[in-house]
Amino acid sequence: MSTGGAGDRLFGLALAGAAAGGALIAVQSRINGELSHRLGQSMEAALWSFGSGLALLTALLLVPALRRGMARVPAAVRSGELCWWECIGGLSGACLVAVQTYAVPLVGVALFTVAVVGGQTLSGLGVDRLGLGPAGRTDVTRARMLAALLAIVG
Repeated sequence: MSTGGAGDRLFGLALAGAAAGGALIAVQSRINGELSHRLGQSMEAALWSFGSGLALLTALLLVPALRRGMARVPAAVRSGELCWWECIGGLSGACLVAVQTYAVPLVGVALFTVAVVGGQTLSGLGVDRLGLGPAGRTDVTRARMLAALLAIVG
């Protein structure tokens, strides 16, 4: 039931941000695929891609609030507020970019994106089921399974 409040606006903003991020992944795939093709080496392209992202994120550390937030991470892990494995999501991103730079020149952006979405959808069901996300455990219901299959088939 919709309350029309700030929570609904934040939910809508989150979905819009996810859609924009998805669109940017397609652009990133094209750019990284072309870089891989021109360099002749997918791992060099992945290193360049992540290196340029690292440079940008490092520059963002000039923002005091971001620096303070980064400084809180080790203490949060020590206190148990964060699990160690919750701090290594970037490794998944690195794997995605490495595969992206290899696969896109071979299969194209569209097919690569379909495969990524399929993998994300199935993995998402497992992550939700195990309760690894911030929303806690979510059972795999018939409706969620059908929605996932529809997304993959679509």
